[in-house]
Amino acid sequence: AGQLASDVVSQWRKARYQLHRLRKGIIHNDFHDNNILVKKNKCVGIVDFGDAMYSWYAADVAIALTHLCFHSRAHVIPLSRAFLQGYFSVFSLTATEKIYLPFLIQLRAALVVIECVFIRRTSAFERRIFAGAVFTMRYFRDQKKLGTFAKLLK
Repeated sequence: AGQLASDVVSQWRKARYQLHRLRKGIIHNDFHDNNILVKKNKCVGIVDFGDAMYSWYAADVAIALTHLCFHSRAHVIPLSRAFLQGYFSVFSLTATEKIYLPFLIQLRAALVVIECVFIRRTSAFERRIFAGAVFTMRYFRDQKKLGTFAKLLK
């Protein structure tokens, strides 16, 4: 896990000057299922803006997709497809943002790994999140899976 996270940080060092091309604005920064209120199968609200910040719009999408990977490893593609269809019906990403999305997903997962290691979180929930983050980093390094994911962005 440490080497995976280290590799993602190295990628970030190489890409950080290109990331300025991504659009920025105020984002939720913790966009996942526990922060989305649903009633009768329809989103009726979003809560928990405590982590909101000025960052890349694509980061909000990456965060949501990272959480999908944490909790539903066997269904990454169908759940990602459903999320992206809903999200893109309201707000779209540019071609450049779509190119960087898999990297931003890995970056979010690496941050979770680093947080878990350095803060020494050990509850059963945190161990599952850690394992999910490792899975996510590996998933988005697999060229075949990455190719399947990229088709969702077209």
